[in-house]
Amino acid sequence: SNPGIIGTLGMLCESSGTGAVVDLEKIVRPTPESHPDQPEIPIERWVLVHPGSGFILTAGPENSDECLKILEEAGFTAAVVGKITEDRKIVICAGDSGVCEEIIDLSEDSITGIGKTG
Repeated sequence: SNPGIIGTLGMLCESSGTGAVVDLEKIVRPTPESHPDQPEIPIERWVLVHPGSGFILTAGPENSDECLKILEEAGFTAAVVGKITEDRKIVICAGDSGVCEEIIDLSEDSITGIGKTG
């Protein structure tokens, strides 16, 4: 998705009236170990702009393992990177550090104007 992982997630949450918490350290991206012939892409760039094919799926925790299995069997790299919330806020976290930051409150702001604010 051209808006990247965070932008795409924001649009998904805006249109569905939800929020999300994402752990940046769980987001799969190319690394020197996985792609030794390519330069490493900083996580800041990877989550904001990534023109390519990528998907964000939501599923209940009880279905996550099955979704991952199906995707991996189809040749995709997949990971659970966060959770959907009811508070309409997009929050990004830095792994187990406990550092999290709210980046948008969809009850007050809009990304596309598709969702309802307030």
